[in-house]
Amino acid sequence: MTIDSNKKYISVFVLDTPISHDIYAEFGDFGDQGIELMKRSQFYDQEEIYFKRFDVIGKIELPDLGDAEQVKDLEKNCLGIYLTGSRSDSFTDEEWILRLSKFLREVLEKDDIKLPIVGICFGHQIIGRILGYKIGRNLKGWEIGATVVQLGKKFQEVIGELDSRQELVINESHQDVVFKELDGEGSKNIEANDFTIIGTSEICSNQGFISEKKKVLTFQGHPEFSKGFILKSLYEKLEKKEIDEDVIKQALESTELLKNDNLLIADLIVKFFLDNSK
Repeated sequence: MTIDSNKKYISVFVLDTPISHDIYAEFGDFGDQGIELMKRSQFYDQEEIYFKRFDVIGKIELPDLGDAEQVKDLEKNCLGIYLTGSRSDSFTDEEWILRLSKFLREVLEKDDIKLPIVGICFGHQIIGRILGYKIGRNLKGWEIGATVVQLGKKFQEVIGELDSRQELVINESHQDVVFKELDGEGSKNIEANDFTIIGTSEICSNQGFISEKKKVLTFQGHPEFSKGFILKSLYEKLEKKEIDEDVIKQALESTELLKNDNLLIADLIVKFFLDNSK
């Protein structure tokens, strides 16, 4: 495929393997779903933007920040980095997780590389880890299915140009969370105070970060998950008895009842890349 040299790209870091053959055949992997979400935004222009996938979990594909040509390409052509979700634990020391953390820390610390970062679920948690926050299992259990997130005042201001509201409905699927307390020093060159929590839900007090200074936006939820994907994955978990049956039934009910805000979040993400890559 020949790429127009004037087109910009969004780097999609794929951080998980497909969930199952049936689900992959219909919906693709987390990277595919993230790309499809962004393509649905009113701010996406296929004549101006394309997507470059990096297989991080499988091949540890990451741009080389020590390569002058690659850095030049990032600065000139890359609109930002999209971090997918993952079923892996962000607090472990697997090689690909450590390499990813090191890369993201360098991007956030360097003054000469101004790359916006959007993190989804695991991507949100890995940013929390870099900042020094405690990451671990939510003692309140799984948060799964369509979920109401109460937005903080800061994030209400951010989305004010697109929509005036105090809450969002987002599809969730996680048992790990970023706790509010710091668990370590994090990076000495990245201040946790520069990051504001975007909102809370009934059982999760940190539903994402935003930092205008560091150009970071994260969501604990999965805006890329369609209603069809969530329902199919819930029934699969029910069949495999991976999660308590009552939790699954409640998630199925909320997913059928609530209308998710995927399109609004798609607009937020693409607009965030475009506004912060200038």
